[in-house]
Amino acid sequence: MNFFRSFRAALTIGGSVILFSVLPLNSASAALSQVGYRWFSYANSTDVGPPLARQNFPATEIFSRMPARLRMLLKTDVNAPLNSLNLKLQFAERSGTCDTAFSGENYADVDKNSGFIRFSDNPRPSDGLPLIANPRDPVNGADTIQNQSYEEENNFLNAQSRIGPAQIGKWDFSLVNAFAPSGNTYCFRVVNSDNSLISSYVEIPELETSGDNEGGERVGGTPENFFAPTARGGLLSQWTSPLNAMRSDDQYTTAALTLLGQDYAFFGFSVPVGNEITGIEVKIESSSILALSSIDVQLSPDAGTIFTSAKNTGNLTTSDIEYTLGGPEDNWGRTWSAEEFSDANFLLRVSSVLGTADTLKLDRIIVRVHNQAVGGSGGGGGRAFPPETYREIFFGFWKRLISIFIQIR
Repeated sequence: MNFFRSFRAALTIGGSVILFSVLPLNSASAALSQVGYRWFSYANSTDVGPPLARQNFPATEIFSRMPARLRMLLKTDVNAPLNSLNLKLQFAERSGTCDTAFSGENYADVDKNSGFIRFSDNPRPSDGLPLIANPRDPVNGADTIQNQSYEEENNFLNAQSRIGPAQIGKWDFSLVNAFAPSGNTYCFRVVNSDNSLISSYVEIPELETSGDNEGGERVGGTPENFFAPTARGGLLSQWTSPLNAMRSDDQYTTAALTLLGQDYAFFGFSVPVGNEITGIEVKIESSSILALSSIDVQLSPDAGTIFTSAKNTGNLTTSDIEYTLGGPEDNWGRTWSAEEFSDANFLLRVSSVLGTADTLKLDRIIVRVHNQAVGGSGGGGGRAFPPETYREIFFGFWKRLISIFIQIR
């Protein structure tokens, strides 16, 4: 969209008057530069979680199903009135480097429903809401920054304010790794709504994927049908290095004060709609420095509005042990539906119960949802008779029937 109004001019040629329109040279597409970015972890709000990397550095080890937030800076050289910009976010698999000439890359729009990198639909914030500024947000020297919108889909506008000459617009994009191949790197750029490039590109965001969130050596191996979180979520993030609880690798999230809460989300469960939930099993791999502390665990079916009563690990030891809370027939005091285990709804909260001068160390959280088809056999962690049991019942029935028949004869 043009920043200045077009105007009409008249030209007289041979007694005839010709009217024509003159369009300005300065426009939104000619004035914007992509000048900075920073990757952050997930937060269920228009604020962001802890940074995943330094400003203008790639985000690495983004696991499958792991959401991330990208805050980008666009600088304009002329006045950009409210809603005068109409832009899109695009991505491409890296070819060589994420260069500003886009050599060898095939960029495509980031979509909500397709592609290895997609927009992520968070439970609470809605697309287009004003972003909440964070002290760790990217900057561009001493340039004035005009905070814009939180975005869950294309296109996006400068819908919060005008952006003056030599000022920066900042947007917040909610993204997710949709099972991209492990070790791929993706580049990101902003273009105009008609796919034309903006004026210039100084910094190109990069994101490196990791194929699975279940890497690392496990206590007792990798249990079947258990899932780890891929993001911090909800309202509380009070433990240090919370992303360290996503796999067992002796890299810890810690708590050195009592009653600190830490929320986890995006477990990637796939519970068939209509199945009966028979139990929820949580495994916590943890320890503490002085063996004087424990961990409370609560579950939420609605992204943190309500929680179950807490279950406690009991006092931890000084060495990592896997503690099991709940089980195949323990529903944590409530009736659950399959929909409540979607990434939009399910949260797990850990809280520190600390002894004097102790520190908690949490290495991994995994969860299994035990469920079964109503009126049928177990499914997705539910309980079903093994095949040999059905064979015994079948042949036993016919053996008994033949015995009765012989007696009658």
